[in-house]
Amino acid sequence: MQPGKVPAAEPSDYERALEGIDFPSAKNAVVRHAHDRGGIDTEVIDMLGRLRQDEYETLDELRADLRALYIEDGYDETKLPL
Repeated sequence: MQPGKVPAAEPSDYERALEGIDFPSAKNAVVRHAHDRGGIDTEVIDMLGRLRQDEYETLDELRADLRALYIEDGYDETKLPL
């Protein structure tokens, strides 16, 4: 079995991007909030833009969707940044 890809983003990139978001929150609001934070790895903005739901009730729900996207893209599940 071939090892999965390793994400470029660090956990701190997601912590910074998602810090201060009130839930429930619309996907567009999450992306805008992260983009406005600045200095965040572009992978984070790209992944947030790919979120599948229009609204997230909790941060855990949003993180679960991001993890699923990484896994579907072939990233190593043990090295995910969230």
